Amino acid sequence: MPASILDVLDNFFGPANMDVHTAPGTAIHELCEHVRAFAASEHVGVDPTQPAVYLGGWPSANFWTVGGDLLLTSLLYSHQLLVRDPISDWFSLEQYKLRHMMSARPGYLDRDGQPNVGATRAFLAGVMPQLELWRPLIESGVVVLTTAESNALTHRTEIEQLHQRLETSLLTNPVSYAEQFTPGEIAVEDNVRGSFVFAGGDHLRQLHRAQSAGLYHFAREYVLATSNGAVYTAPFRHEQHVCRDGLAKVLLPSERVVTALLRTGLPVFAGLTPSVINKIHNDDSFAAFRAELHTAYQCLPVNQSDEEIDGYLRDQESALLAPAIMAAQRSVDRGPIGRLGVALTNNVFALAATIATGAILKDPLVATAAGLAGALGQGLASTRHADGTGQRVWNALTRHNRSAREEMSGVTVASTGAPTRWWGIREVASMEVTVSAGALLIDHFPQPGEVAGLADPTDREFEDGIYRRCECGSGRKYKFCCRDLATVAPVSFSPRR
Repeated sequence: MPASILDVLDNFFGPANMDVHTAPGTAIHELCEHVRAFAASEHVGVDPTQPAVYLGGWPSANFWTVGGDLLLTSLLYSHQLLVRDPISDWFSLEQYKLRHMMSARPGYLDRDGQPNVGATRAFLAGVMPQLELWRPLIESGVVVLTTAESNALTHRTEIEQLHQRLETSLLTNPVSYAEQFTPGEIAVEDNVRGSFVFAGGDHLRQLHRAQSAGLYHFAREYVLATSNGAVYTAPFRHEQHVCRDGLAKVLLPSERVVTALLRTGLPVFAGLTPSVINKIHNDDSFAAFRAELHTAYQCLPVNQSDEEIDGYLRDQESALLAPAIMAAQRSVDRGPIGRLGVALTNNVFALAATIATGAILKDPLVATAAGLAGALGQGLASTRHADGTGQRVWNALTRHNRSAREEMSGVTVASTGAPTRWWGIREVASMEVTVSAGALLIDHFPQPGEVAGLADPTDREFEDGIYRRCECGSGRKYKFCCRDLATVAPVSFSPRR
């Protein structure tokens, strides 16, 4: 069993029976150091023979809290799911060397570069119990965690170049783009969709800047997936657009791309939880489907004509995949899976995969140097077969008609703004600003009643000195909580946008 961030948390909190709600700030800082040491030695456990998927546009980036039907159903059809490690990313120093929106999760440090213990305590208190629910899948290797902030810093050049290519390809008409998508459909951070701040006037420039932020976030997510040997999967409309109309177009002419559609509708299930997934992930019906899916694509005749490729896929889907899916459905209707509380929904999705040929197949180094600055080149690790027959670059879950908001499961989401023309930009410049429609995941603010009462609230003699109640929310007195953190050297970092 590979080590994970859960082992770090177990080793830190377990022996001392420490409660994150009341742990002193110095202990939180010690945990920070342990987490950073673990992240520096991390090795992602993606199985190279059966690629993992990474669901972009929030699901994989917030798996512990966005456990909707679509994300959990995908685990039945995927051998592994790649997700972000929220604890390692929260404590990372790399995040402060990268571009982020002001509304992004702040991480361990405040704007002055000092430990932000109060927000950290609230974040840990919310995330740790959710990670515990996912423990069986993490420990079995079905769900694989990876650090995203350090990855983004390592691959910063690749991300920037892919972002520029997508921007050139897609943002030729910002007004048309704004009419096609609402701000809330565009993820710009792992916890932010839309919520753009606009001044009046200059619509084109402001729209372009906001839409560009969405493409930059996509580039980060895409490179995170491919560099870890996973297949980037676009579950929602905007991410599908970037893949279909952006990513496919930034390939050079020598890199012919064919799109393979899995026409067989894959059912979306309701009633799934990490515990249920752990019990049925290797159910014979779903295991058979995953094996047949792999077989259907691994022998794809990419050197043949588009018509021959299309006919091959049609035959494979009819002969191999449809029966396996029907068996899985019967297992839910009449077998033990149905007795676990799982039910079929009215939603289905079809898997759309793009298979790149040409320069990528002939010479990966040429492909890397020729265009995508390594983003697609690194992706060769995901599903490149020994016989060189195919390479999946990205795929999409389509036809499910579910929005990112519908995938929220037990999450506090703050909505901002309402749909308006030009995403809410005022006609003329003024001193007032507007905030476009969007959504924020709220997971780092202390909740009422969380502060423990360890300090004596009636002891007014010391309420302004070092024996005052600590502001971090532990309920302890400042002298025994966060006083020593005042000597921690602040970390300088780039201001957020």
